[in-house]
This record gives sequence, structure tokens and C-alpha cells, in this order.
Amino acid sequence: MYSVIGVLALIVLLIVNQDVIFKAKENEQIPSLKYYRLSLLGVGIYYVSDFMWGIFEEFNLSTLLYIDTILVFFMMAFVVLLWAKYSVSYLANNSVLGKILVISGNIFLALTVVFLGINIFKPIVFSIGESDEYNTFFARYIIYGLQIIIFFLTSVYTLSIGIIFKNENKSRYRAIGLFSLSMAILISLQIYYPLLPLTSAGYMLGTCVLHSFIIEDEKREYRDKLEKSLDRELIQKKELGSAMKLAYTDSLTGISNKLAYLEIVEFIENNITSKNISNLSIIVLDLNDLKLINDTFGHEKGDEYLVEASTLMTKFFPNSKAYRIGGDEFAIILEGEDFKNRYEIVKEFNSLMEKNIKEDIHTIIALGISDFDNAYDESYESVFERADKAMYSRKEELKKFKKFYNSN
Repeated sequence: MYSVIGVLALIVLLIVNQDVIFKAKENEQIPSLKYYRLSLLGVGIYYVSDFMWGIFEEFNLSTLLYIDTILVFFMMAFVVLLWAKYSVSYLANNSVLGKILVISGNIFLALTVVFLGINIFKPIVFSIGESDEYNTFFARYIIYGLQIIIFFLTSVYTLSIGIIFKNENKSRYRAIGLFSLSMAILISLQIYYPLLPLTSAGYMLGTCVLHSFIIEDEKREYRDKLEKSLDRELIQKKELGSAMKLAYTDSLTGISNKLAYLEIVEFIENNITSKNISNLSIIVLDLNDLKLINDTFGHEKGDEYLVEASTLMTKFFPNSKAYRIGGDEFAIILEGEDFKNRYEIVKEFNSLMEKNIKEDIHTIIALGISDFDNAYDESYESVFERADKAMYSRKEELKKFKKFYNSN
């Protein structure tokens, strides 16, 4: 019967707490669970040694019974220490009583080790008689008495915290407190009934209660906190993304600004230096008569001109980014289909500008284009300068075209 309780308790422990025992990495973010897991492992070892005690006693294996009894007492003290640490860690209350509780657990473990060491030479805790009878001595009562005191202190500590702090965790504090109190009572009975597995039964019932009322709630709370933290992180990323977008966007036209342009230029320069670029085509654009429109119709009309021009650029080159790099100067670094069909698009764009002149539409944009030559170009600037020069040539062409058309 004694061994049956130990086996049953071990099976229940492994089934109920398998998520805590076998998934340590998943629970390591919850500090108090570390001590709880260690407590469970200690209780598990205690169950095994308690189970073996019954076997050794049944088959009169005196030497093994003696060794196992020492292990039972040691694990009993070790579990008490871990339980005290778990209770204090879980409540996260750095009170004097909490410190006393942990110190008491350490002293109890040390004192138990000393008693067991002395017992090897002179029986002061227990002895195994010639007929395998189990004899007890005064130190055994001291060990059990200290256990009772520590469990009682834990009960007082947790129940008092539950009374003082009236929050949603009050029921959990009561669960820990009542478990500690019940262990104190069962250990008291164990003193008078040494051949009954009362301590094992108490731990079995207690760990089931704790897992149901505390551990699952604690893990759920941690998951909720983690989800909230992730939600905050996503919001912060969105806010950061919005801030970055504002930082790289021209406030008037809505296209990329000079800061964004300088960053992409630096990126391209690095690729040219490391010979990691082959396809590169740059378009430079400039608005004709912007100053005239500002002076004649006002800056509001000039701003409208800039917006219309930007819209037109993004319409003709939808797969590439347009950058406003000066007051009336723009640049486009061609990508994808825009790069592939660049000369056809440029031809259509230039035809539209000539049509605008004929129809007396103010949106007149000079465009220059230049391709990167891997054998000739050593920098982005050299490609840009050719495109810029081509733009100024086109600007003069458009002025002459307008003058010629108006004269006729």
C-alpha cells in the first residue's frame, strides 16, 4: 500500500504537470515557474525514493532501506526550500517575512544534511534494526518540526499577502496558503504514523490544486502580457514607419524628397564601387517657366504646377521612384519595366511636352536621360552629369520650339 501511493503520486505528477516539467524553455520567461519546476522535480524524486522505501521495507533489504531513507529525508528538506523560494518568487513581495522564509529553508536543508551525516556514525534521526524495523530518534522530530514551522510560515505569509493586497490574485494566494497549511497538518500526522505515506499524498493533492488554480492562470497571464507587448510593438513599428515615411517624403508633391534621394545615391555608389551593378539609368527633369508662373500668378499656382508635374512623372514611370532634389528639379532612377522600355516612354513624354506647348498648357518639363556604362563610369555622379547635361539641352530645345511655334 505504501509503494502504491508513491507510484500513483508520481504518475499524477507527470500527467498533470507535463507542460511545466518537459517544456522548460517555453516557461523560462516566467521567473517563478523556474522554482516551481524545480519543486516538481524534487517532489518527483521524493516520490521515487518513497516508493522504493516501501519495496525495500517489504523485502527486508536493510542496506538499501537505510540509503533510501537518507534520500527521503534529504529530498524532503530540499523540496521545502524550493517551495519557500517559489512562494516568495511568485508573490514578488520583498517583505521581511519572505526573506525569513527563504533563509529558514536554507538553514533547514543545511541542518538536515548535518543530522543525516551524523546519523551515519550515530543514530540521531533513524535506524534500521536487525529485523528491518524502522526506529526513530529525536533529530527526526526536529526535522519534521522544522518542516511544519516552515510550511506554517509559508501559509501565514501567503494568506496575509492575500488579505493585505485585495486584487485578482487573492484566490491564488489562498491556494498556496491552504496547501502549505495542509502540508503542515499532514506532516504533523506523519510524525505519529511513520509507515503511512501522508507526505506523498499531501504533495500529490497539492500539486494538482496548484496547477489547476495557479500555474495555468499564471501562464495565461504571461501570454496575455506577451500579446499586449507584441501589439504595442506593432503599433510602435507602424508609428516609426509613418515617421520614416514623412521624413523621406516631399511635403508638397508627395513624392520622395532629397534625403531619400541622397540615401539611394549612396547605395548605388557602393554597388558601383563593388562592381555589383550593371543596369542603371537616370532621368533628370526640370520644370520650364516655374519662376515666371510664380511671379505672374503667385506661388500658389507655382505649387500647383509642381504637383501636376510630379503626378505626370509618376504616371509615365509607375515602376520607379521620382525624387524632388531641388526647387524645380527632379530625378528618377529607373527600375523594372520602366528601365526596359525607357526610350519608348521618354519619346512619349517628350511628345506630350511638345503637344502642351502647342495647346498652351503650362506643364512643360525638360527631360534628360543617361545609362550607366560599366566600362566608362566609375561613379553615380558621372551618369547623373550626362543626364543633367541632356536635360539642359532638351530645355533649350523646348524654349526654341515654343518660340518657333508662337512666332507662327
